[in-house]
Amino acid sequence: VYMGSTTGQAGDANQLGYGAAKAGLSHLCRHVALEHGRKVRSVLLRLGTMETNSLGWQKRRAKNSRYAELEALKNPIGRLLCPDDVAGFIELLLDPRATFLRGCEINLDGGLTATGALLPGDSQSRDAYVELAALVHQAQAEKDKKIA
Repeated sequence: VYMGSTTGQAGDANQLGYGAAKAGLSHLCRHVALEHGRKVRSVLLRLGTMETNSLGWQKRRAKNSRYAELEALKNPIGRLLCPDDVAGFIELLLDPRATFLRGCEINLDGGLTATGALLPGDSQSRDAYVELAALVHQAQAEKDKKIA
């Protein structure tokens, strides 16, 4: 099981090396499946957004303490990916009933790529999205109060 990223699929202006490396896993996964598919399962798992303690996430939280909550609004599932999601899915992939999976690529992203919200961009567009999400979330909360 190769650990990829949706960045390797959509790209990111600020993460050229990271995105290229993750995109390269796609070719590696297919190559291993073609060369060794009778003996080895080869699956690329593209992970969506997961909050971490990286420098990038520290900067985002410094700008807005609700950054992760607001970014999660992009996902149809309404939250960010967590380590238990990844571990649980890998457990499914390693189950003997999944042996027919060879050379495939799976997005574990809560539906983010399906929304089209994961477009190539830069950190400014990401921050602008979160600011917009905060305004929309606030307006919806105010609307809900009026209805109640």
